[in-house]
This record gives sequence, C-alpha cells and structure tokens, in this order.
Amino acid sequence: MDKNIEKRYYLNRDIQKLMESLQASDYKIIKATEYAALGLDCEYDLNALHQERQSIRDQINQLELEIAKLE
Repeated sequence: MDKNIEKRYYLNRDIQKLMESLQASDYKIIKATEYAALGLDCEYDLNALHQERQSIRDQINQLELEIAKLE
C-alpha cells in the first residue's frame, strides 16, 4: 500500500474518532441552550465545555491540514 494512502487512512480514522467525541458532547450544548432559553442555570461549566470542544475542533483541523499536504 502506498505510504500516503496508508497515512491518509489513519488520519481520516483519527478525524472520525474526534468527530464522534465531539458529537458525544452535543447533548450538553443542546441542554445548555435549552436552559439558557428558559433563564435557568446550566449544570455544566460552559467555559470548560467550550474549551474541550474547541480543542477537538483544532485537532480535527490540524489532521485535515496534514491530509491536504499529502494530496
């Protein structure tokens, strides 16, 4: 197997895992939005949640850049 093809495969797999991790916390964002709309306090630390999700997005973006360099 071509090294670039193999590397793209693993990078795409890593992106998929990160996206699944991001999706796994979507319910917290939905719940926080619902609470905010009702004027209620949210049980989650939204700053920490945002930082965690942004870190995942940054990792995805970095992996996508690595894939683009291979093409």
